[in-house]
Amino acid sequence: MRIAEISTPEIRQSHNDSQSQSQLHQHLISQIESSIKQTENLSPGKLVPDTISGDIRLTLTQLSKVAPFPNSLKLVIWKLGYRLWNACVDLSNTTSLRSLPSSKAEEHAKLRHVAADLLYIAGDVSGVPSPAIKSASFYHKTGVKWHELRKFDLASSCFEKATDLLSKIDLDLVSDAGEKKLFLDLNIARSKTAWEVSDRNLAVALLNRGQELAIRVAGSLQSPRQSVLNVRKKRSVQ
Repeated sequence: MRIAEISTPEIRQSHNDSQSQSQLHQHLISQIESSIKQTENLSPGKLVPDTISGDIRLTLTQLSKVAPFPNSLKLVIWKLGYRLWNACVDLSNTTSLRSLPSSKAEEHAKLRHVAADLLYIAGDVSGVPSPAIKSASFYHKTGVKWHELRKFDLASSCFEKATDLLSKIDLDLVSDAGEKKLFLDLNIARSKTAWEVSDRNLAVALLNRGQELAIRVAGSLQSPRQSVLNVRKKRSVQ
């Protein structure tokens, strides 16, 4: 359709729809930011309210329904994810998760999970280097937390998300040593969780793949198989 053929009412309706969606975006972002501020403002040693992660996740679900987003909004979502993650790190630095009641320790993990989901929903953000790898890193670290809490289904879910993100990246094109190591660390973490839930076939398959990854990432690294065996040996002694 030529520009001249678009009627004035159609142009006005399109403009109104765009404006309405932008207002909805801002409303939902404002709600998420409010919950993150609550987390940031918690005093050291104060327990995280059980409602914060649920509130953010509910709003995030609503936000995901009005995707795709312009890059400017993606960047805002990305920054909110990092703010929430850093707030979680600050809380962890002042409170030992092992000393918390299980429900409170899980709330910490839920907040990290939501932070990872914020990066995931933002997707590829122009101006952010290696966004997929950073997003995968958040899921990997969150999965490790869930594993420590013995919530293996949630750990597996995080590891699978991270694996999906990294599967789209050619390891040989990654130059940063830390980013390269993430591929191996994730593989080891997945194998540990698979072992815990008695999925021996998957655990062994991941370990075998890890042997190749270890060579590609750094030949001096401890082999994935030995890493897992050492972890299990320590647990048997405890």
